[in-house]
Amino acid sequence: MSELNKLKAAGFVKAGEWVRDSHGKLKASFSMHGEHVRALYAFVIDEKVMYVGKTSRELNERMANYRNAEGRLNSTQVTNVRNSARIADALAACKRVEIYVFAAPDMSYGGFVLDLAAGLEDNIVKTLNPDWNGRRTINQ
Repeated sequence: MSELNKLKAAGFVKAGEWVRDSHGKLKASFSMHGEHVRALYAFVIDEKVMYVGKTSRELNERMANYRNAEGRLNSTQVTNVRNSARIADALAACKRVEIYVFAAPDMSYGGFVLDLAAGLEDNIVKTLNPDWNGRRTINQ
């Protein structure tokens, strides 16, 4: 089963894609889930999973970090800067950068909020080892 099919089987859906706005600036364009909180997202090019991340904020807000990092060299947000450049390069090469989303359901356990997206991220990254996640090793 392909990496993308594994994500789809886990509940990820194509929710949007990266485009250039009328001013040439990166923009995450969502058809759904843009306002979802506690979500996992994946950047996919040519059906290859390039990056998996999570957010505890609205997806639109999280994607703004990539948008606003474009062209910056000196930033403490290294992941945002790197991925912004990678997205821009892919778009310049006429590639589609799709955004798949796992919109985690609101859950609680014993009166505490359970963040399913946060619980899944490490294992998904470890299993799929996407190129843009830095090929990092995650301890079990």
